[in-house]
Amino acid sequence: METANQFTTTVQYRLIILISSESIALSVYDSGNSLISTKKMEFSSPAPDLNEIKQLLSTDSQMNFEQVRIIAETDHFSLIPAAIFRPADASVLLNFGRKPEKAEHLLYSSVVAWDCVNVFSIREAVYAAFSQLFPTTEIEHHISYMLTDKIVPESGNKLYVWVRSKKLDVVVVCDGALMLANSYPYATPEDFCYHTLNVIEQLGLNVDVCRVILLNAEKRADLKEVLGKYVTVS
Repeated sequence: METANQFTTTVQYRLIILISSESIALSVYDSGNSLISTKKMEFSSPAPDLNEIKQLLSTDSQMNFEQVRIIAETDHFSLIPAAIFRPADASVLLNFGRKPEKAEHLLYSSVVAWDCVNVFSIREAVYAAFSQLFPTTEIEHHISYMLTDKIVPESGNKLYVWVRSKKLDVVVVCDGALMLANSYPYATPEDFCYHTLNVIEQLGLNVDVCRVILLNAEKRADLKEVLGKYVTVS
């Protein structure tokens, strides 16, 4: 597989950058939406500074991609019905019940298909670096990305689970309605399975017909193996 910096003419390619607490992952897709290149770069510390982030991206950010999307995995987010959202209230809505962290930047974006607004925060250094490298590209939250690109309102009950290294983000859709969006910590596949099944039980869903769709889990066959003993997983 080619790495992103091997492309000399990139106008037909799309770049998706996924930012987590530990790393930055770059994925290049062609015009047919096929993955043709991927690269992951680990941060040297839990709190990378502006210079480190810019250095990690220095080569790839200079390339002329047809489209660039920046997706941030962060713990703090709140989905607000679009009808009642006011930008002036964004900070209060996000920080209700918690103390804001130092050096974080508040953002919000509309999720039109689900008639809501996602209010979230990212590290200030991350925001500063990507704003300089990609000044015209909006930073998206990974839950917004799930709702926009991975989930279609349709009949039936489905749990969409975004897999992170130590957390799972669960979005539940029942007959086209958004029922839940929440995050849970886990350390083992058994923890992961417990939280998933507990959501199904608490919402009164039928485990025999409810489907679980794992996202961002290409290298986590262990999770699918354990969970698959109890519910249909794809």
